[in-house]
Amino acid sequence: HGHPASYDEIAKENGVEIIDATCPFVQANEEEANRLLKQGKAIIYLGVKGHLESEGFRANIQKAAFFDVHSFDFEKEKIVGDSATLLCQTTLSEEEISASIEYLSSHFTHLEKGKLRCASTTLRQQALKELDESVEGVLVLGSVTSNNSQKLYELALSKKKKAFLALGLEEVKKLDLTGISKIALCSGASTSQETFLAVKEYLSSL
Repeated sequence: HGHPASYDEIAKENGVEIIDATCPFVQANEEEANRLLKQGKAIIYLGVKGHLESEGFRANIQKAAFFDVHSFDFEKEKIVGDSATLLCQTTLSEEEISASIEYLSSHFTHLEKGKLRCASTTLRQQALKELDESVEGVLVLGSVTSNNSQKLYELALSKKKKAFLALGLEEVKKLDLTGISKIALCSGASTSQETFLAVKEYLSSL
């Protein structure tokens, strides 16, 4: 999800080896923000307050105005003028982004869309929207604190399906899947392939 750059400095000072596993989409967002700031452009960052990705971005790109997509709290004082470029937390849903843009459009005459979502998040959410009617349940692998996992879970519920959210195989084994003969399996972006395949094998054995 990214992290404040100050953490790297602390690690270096203490002789700790750094292995940066930040998602390349998250890194690209910060690089894009720095490029835009050098061009003198104002940035509005759409995100969820308290989410690790958003907090990392805010720590590293302090000149960007943060907009909370849940509460609509907005650091408008950081924007001079009536135009800005939008960047966002890569795991937001299409609905969250659209609602935020609609709100901000009433405050700014010109909004330019920068990089808004990672392709993986977009594809996973789209696949759930197009779910076959014969599917009776949806199992989402991911953390309860993961924004994109939560969005997949909410999408499943909106499709009137039995929905489950579990972190891994041990949690899946405790779920009551009685009466479900056809289930769709999906995962948040942070779920490992190893975990996904282990759960898939388990479900196939039922």
